Amino acid sequence: MSRLVNSALLGGALLLEPAALQAAEDDAPVAVLAQQLGAAIAKRDAALAQAQFTPAAWARSGDSGESLYAQGVGKHFELRQSKLERKGDRAVITVEIWAAGKAVDRVYLYALQQAGRWQIDGLDENLTICRSVMAKQPTEPHPPCTMMSEPVRPCARSNRLG
Repeated sequence: MSRLVNSALLGGALLLEPAALQAAEDDAPVAVLAQQLGAAIAKRDAALAQAQFTPAAWARSGDSGESLYAQGVGKHFELRQSKLERKGDRAVITVEIWAAGKAVDRVYLYALQQAGRWQIDGLDENLTICRSVMAKQPTEPHPPCTMMSEPVRPCARSNRLG
């Protein structure tokens, strides 16, 4: 559920309606996850990065928290949260990956609230998978090569692959 914030810019101050202010306060613990992950990459602090993920999401094969952290440290990119969608105990944080002063990619972080604590339980670059998580539908792991999940004519794929 996207939250639209009705605001007015008056005298340099951003004024939020009470409902929007409450929504922003409710979402604050979730939003901190992306900020902490970005800070961990900048500081090269693997322990801080790992603390933002569930144990399974950190260590799984393929798209894992550990692989995102390693790429961030190796490629010197930064994470910038661009959107937050929350439904109850689930949230999807849209994060843009910035390098050399421009957005170069996007990743979706799936967060769950368990025992009063928010943690990232997975990540993906696929918006369809993102929507399935929000709808609490089971998802199948997709191949790491996005070319196989794109709608491409079979003849075009075979020509491209040789």
